Amino acid sequence: MLTIDADLQHAPEALPEFYALDDGRRLIIGTREIDLKVMPVGRWLSNNLCSLIISIFSTRRIRDSQSGYRLIPTAFLREIRLRTVGYDFESELLFKAGAAGYEINEVPVPTIYDDSVSFINPLADTGRFIRQIWRRIWV
Repeated sequence: MLTIDADLQHAPEALPEFYALDDGRRLIIGTREIDLKVMPVGRWLSNNLCSLIISIFSTRRIRDSQSGYRLIPTAFLREIRLRTVGYDFESELLFKAGAAGYEINEVPVPTIYDDSVSFINPLADTGRFIRQIWRRIWV
């Protein structure tokens, strides 16, 4: 299953690179350049922090945990139960992919913002992310 954001931040021209890595057992993330020169400060900070925490819990280096540009094995989606539906979906998917032993690969994709507006609610979505971490530690 391929996911791509609807805000025109993902270049469909990268699709062949995703499919070239596909073997049915890999989750493939379109990784943007996480750089203050091209990424707004708030997105840069939240993405770096979330990526670090998710890397620790999934036991894999994740450079762009918040990218919605992903190729997800359907077998994985059948195996796990996802509980989230908001912006914390990306995090939950990575936590559970790492725990299930799925390989996580990256495909470099262009970082495109073009004055697009983020629909992330910093307070509510940060709270959801903290809830994800809490579940990993205590539940």
